[in-house]
Amino acid sequence: MFGVILAAVLALCLPGCASLNVPTATPPATATIAPTSTRTPSPTVAPTVPPTATTEPLRVQVNLYPPQVSQGHTLCIEVAANRRITVGGTLDGQPLKFVEEQQRAWTAVGMSAAQEAGVYLLELAVSDQMGAGLMTTVPVLVTAGAFGSEEIIVPDDRVPLLDREVQERDSRRLVEAFAAVTPEKRWQGAFIWPHEGIITSPYGMRRTYNDGRTSYHAGIDISGDIGAPVVAAGRGQVVLAAALEVHGNAVVLDHGLGVYTAYYHLSEIEVAEGQEVVQGALIGEVGNTGLSTGAHLHWELRVGGVAVEAEEWTVRGIPEGDLPQ
Repeated sequence: MFGVILAAVLALCLPGCASLNVPTATPPATATIAPTSTRTPSPTVAPTVPPTATTEPLRVQVNLYPPQVSQGHTLCIEVAANRRITVGGTLDGQPLKFVEEQQRAWTAVGMSAAQEAGVYLLELAVSDQMGAGLMTTVPVLVTAGAFGSEEIIVPDDRVPLLDREVQERDSRRLVEAFAAVTPEKRWQGAFIWPHEGIITSPYGMRRTYNDGRTSYHAGIDISGDIGAPVVAAGRGQVVLAAALEVHGNAVVLDHGLGVYTAYYHLSEIEVAEGQEVVQGALIGEVGNTGLSTGAHLHWELRVGGVAVEAEEWTVRGIPEGDLPQ
C-alpha cells in the first residue's frame, strides 16, 4: 500500500495600523486621519493530491487434476492467479514446462507405471510483469496402480529380437523421436481409439519373457486382422515412419508440448515423416511385424518421454476436461 500525504498550508498576513501626528497651524486647526483598515486575507490551501492507485497483491492458487494421481496416469497442474503470470518449477527435482494462458498456466506430467508410490514435492516459482513474485511447495501424492502380470512366449523365429543389443538399437531410435518438445499444442479435446478391437494386453502389465527377463507393458495391445485400418488418435505431425526391428513397422506422431502417440507392428505404413495429420486420418494397417506373437496394434502414449495409460486420454480431454473455462 502506498501512503498518501496531504499538506495544507495556511498563510495569514496581518498588516499593522499606522497613526500620523500633524503639527497645529495658526489659527489652530485639527486634521483627522482615518485609521488604515485591517483586512484578513482568505487562507491559501494547497491543492488536494489525488490518491495513488494501489496495486492488488499477487494471489496464486495451485490446483491438481486429479487431486492424487495413480501410477501410470497423467497429472494436470494448474496455477491460477489474479493477473497474468509466468511460472516455472519442478516435480521431484524434474523441471516442468508450463503453458501460460492469461491469468493461469498449466502443464501435464506423466507418471510411469514403475513410479514408486509416495509423496513428491511440487516446487513452483510464480512472477508477474509488475515484479511481484512468490515461491510455493505443494505435496503430490502418487498412489499404487493395479496391474496384472503375464508370460510372453516368443516364437523361435523371433527369439533373436530379445537380444539386448537389438532392443537398444530400437530404443535409441525411439528416444530420439520422443525427445523434442514442440511449443504448439496440436491436439484438441479427447483422443480417439486408433483401432477398434479387443484389448489383449492392457497398459502396465508386468511381463516375463522366454529368457526370464521382466518388464512392464508401456502400451495397449488391440487385436485385429492384418490390413485393418489404424488412424491417428489426435492431430499431429509424423516424426517417425520406419521399419524397426523389435517394434516392427512403426509410426510416431508428435501432438505438441511433449505429448506423443506411437503405433507399432503395422503391416503397412500410410504416412511419411514430416507429414501433418488430422485426428482420424489413416496412418497405417494392423500387422504382425517385429517382436509380436500375433496380428495386433500396439498403441502407446507418452508425456514428456514417459509412457502413460493411453485410454485415459480418450475420456478425459487434457487439459480441456480439467481446467474451468
